[in-house]
Amino acid sequence: MATASDLGDTVALMLESLALSESSMRCSFDWAGTNYPCTGGPEYGGKRITEGGWRLHARLQIKVRIELFPDGISIPQEKQTILYRRNASADPKKYRIDSTTNLYGAILVLDCSDPSEGA
Repeated sequence: MATASDLGDTVALMLESLALSESSMRCSFDWAGTNYPCTGGPEYGGKRITEGGWRLHARLQIKVRIELFPDGISIPQEKQTILYRRNASADPKKYRIDSTTNLYGAILVLDCSDPSEGA
């Protein structure tokens, strides 16, 4: 378990790993008129009901380094929409941010879903 003294090293390692993932995965999203590199998880489709479980809503989780947002620009918030690209050549897909998690003031995790689904 990380202690307060080595938390800075842990966060720095997490940020470095995230930056490497961004460059290899080449995911990005448009928000507030700017394109931001990110690391995106799988895009789960909605309305799947099977014996093994069910998933009523399409969803996506994105991680982005907070340092990428310019000073004076707020970070994405719940209920706002983004355009996500799963790779550099993919067509953008619109998602609504359902929840945000701020990890140590360094990484923002966006849990997103299809904007046509109920909030």
